[in-house]
This record gives sequence, C-alpha cells and structure tokens, in this order.
Amino acid sequence: MMLIVGCVSQPQPQVKQDPTLPTVQNIRSATDMNAIVFEWVPVDDPRVVGYNIYKQINNNIDSNGTKRMARIAQIPDRYSSHFVDETDLQPNTNYYYTITSYNKDGVESEPSIAHSVKTKSRLESVVWIESINNLPKKAKIIWRPHSNLKVVGYIVERNDIEHPQFEEIGRVNQRLQVEYIDNNLEDNQIYKYRLRAVTFDNVISEPSRVVEVITKKMPENVKNIQASQNKPKQIILAWDKNPEKDIYKYNVYYSDNYNGNYQYLTHVQENKLIDTINVDGVKRFYKITAVDQDRLESDIQKASITDGMTLSKPNPPVLRDVTIKGRAIEIKYGSGDSRTHKFVIIKRTFANWATKKEQRIVTNKTSYLDKDIQPGTQYSYSLVTMGKYEIESKESKESKIIYPKKDGTL
Repeated sequence: MMLIVGCVSQPQPQVKQDPTLPTVQNIRSATDMNAIVFEWVPVDDPRVVGYNIYKQINNNIDSNGTKRMARIAQIPDRYSSHFVDETDLQPNTNYYYTITSYNKDGVESEPSIAHSVKTKSRLESVVWIESINNLPKKAKIIWRPHSNLKVVGYIVERNDIEHPQFEEIGRVNQRLQVEYIDNNLEDNQIYKYRLRAVTFDNVISEPSRVVEVITKKMPENVKNIQASQNKPKQIILAWDKNPEKDIYKYNVYYSDNYNGNYQYLTHVQENKLIDTINVDGVKRFYKITAVDQDRLESDIQKASITDGMTLSKPNPPVLRDVTIKGRAIEIKYGSGDSRTHKFVIIKRTFANWATKKEQRIVTNKTSYLDKDIQPGTQYSYSLVTMGKYEIESKESKESKIIYPKKDGTL
C-alpha cells in the first residue's frame, strides 16, 4: 500500500513513517448513500498528536498492483475518534480507507489495515405513480408520498418524440405534495414521465416507473358546410354537427376573398347561422371551427372554405318607347330578367327647371297609358323591376317628353 499526500494524478513524495508509532486499531464504519462515518479507538501514546485519513481514489493502483491511497483529511487531536467522509460519494459503491497516527513532526505510523466499505444502494423512487389522460394541452401526474422521511421533494422528468432522453422539467418541493401538472403541451401528443425522489441532503433516488400521457386532441374539422346563394340580404349557413360530445359552440369566420384574411364573425351553439348583410349580390367566403368545453378549437388553417351570396338585384327593364297618344302618354317596356314579378314606373313632372313631383306607379303589365298629364308640361319616365322578394333592379334609362299645349305649341 502506497500513501501519498496529495492528488493521485500528480507525482507525490513518499510519506515519512516511524514504525514505533502506534497503528490505529479497531476501525469500524457505518454508511449512508452518500456518506461514510468511521470510528476507532484513540491511541494512548503521548507522541501522537493526530490522525491522517487516506482513501483510494477511483480505484487507483500503480504498475506493481499496489493500491495508491491519497490523504483526504487530517485530524489534529489524538483524542478524536470519529470522521465522516461526504466527498463525492456515490450510492452502492465500494471505497477503501486507511488511517495513520502522526507526531508533532508530521511523521506517520504504519497505516492501519485497509478498510473496505460500501455505500448504501440508491434510494428507490415512489412505489406508485399514475397519469391522467385526455386533458387539454396538459398532463397530470399523481403518486403516493415517499415513505422515507428524508425525502423533501421530487424531480419530474419527461420525454417525447422530439426529445427521447428524459429531461428534468420541474420540481415538487414537498414530500406530501403528490401531483404535478405539465402545461402548454401539444394536442393529441404522447408524453412520458417519471419521478426521482430527493432527500434533504440532495440524494437523488432511482427513477420511478414510466407513465404515459396522451393529451386531448382538438375537435375534428367541421364538415359539409352549406351556404345559400339566393336569399335576400342574408346568407344562410348550415353544417353537420361534430361527433364530439363536448362541443359547446362553433366559431364562424368570413372573408371577402377566397385567399383573404378570415375575420371572426360570431359564434353559435347550433349548427346553423343566418348572416344578415342587407346588401344585394354580396359574396362571402366562410370558415367554421368547432370549440369544445375545454376551449380546444379545431384547426382553422385546415378548415374547408365555403362561399355564399345574397340574392342579387334583378336586371333593369328595357324602356322601349314613350309616345303621345291622344290626351295621354303611352310607355312601352319589357323585362330584362326572368325573376321580374312587377314593374315600377318612375314618373317625374317638371314645371320649371326643378323637379316638381315624382311618382311611383306599380304595375305588372308591359305597357302603361298615363292620362294624368297637363298641356305644356315636361315629363320623364324610367323603370325598375321587382323580383319575388321585392328587391329592386337598377333604374332603366330615362326618356323625356313634353306634352304640347292646346294650340300645339310646346
């Protein structure tokens, strides 16, 4: 056995020894996972002033097979009889020690018989751990408190597809606190968890059993969306109900262009909506998402796009002829749209440069004889048509005429 004063990785002088100095006897030890305590019988020799503690570091052995022991501590009191080593000890590991006595000149006795000691095995983790599945964007882990009262908390480790190695994601700093909630996770993903118990002196246990969590998936995309194309001043939307039992609303988004920016319009509990627009012939594009009770929303980026349109105005009628016929003015016209239900004749009477009066004459015939006229007065006629829902077309071209005075002058 070779004794050296300093680090075994560097050359060291041999320890000076006096074989007449008493050797330390009756060394006993006790272990923990990261500590070893030694006890011996103090030597009864006035030449001795203390003790040196040696330890074999990293199983270091020289070329001749001799153990090289490095000094790790000096105890300057010959009446002392205890020493605790807590320097980088690992659980379930063998270590070798020897002790010498030394005099006032630092000369040492022959070393004691090498003392082999093994630290205790690493602390087991919790014996029962479970996971809670199907939570929105989160996972919940529960376990039973560790039975060892030295435990003061737990390390939570996780892995997933992108991170196959277990990594610490959090700590629970109380032995009796037995749950951990992991937030901000991806939807419908698999995560694996395990626990390590931590003692008050920072000993970390073996990992627990691995538990698996699958987070709740977002609702399916809304299917079979229908949008009306011929309703007056509104678009009626309808779609299939989602199969999930906990859907509590549908969000409706719209855009004026197929590839435009879709804005939130409203939400409904039922699978239908009337979008009132009050403008004729307006086209809109829609996306609809389902939202469940945990506020998970189906993917709007993958939502199908459906277009709807309010009923457009009828085409304006064709004004064919405006002529004087006896003591009346005859207006002849025709429909410009198959949806025409009736005509509205717009009659304007001019007494001077300003409009005196405007009348609207409703008829379903294609000609009209206006007998309400005055000699020497100018009139103008134009028309609009009305469809089934009384949506008016744009106004036709205007035709002006002057009914002559009795003497034939205008």
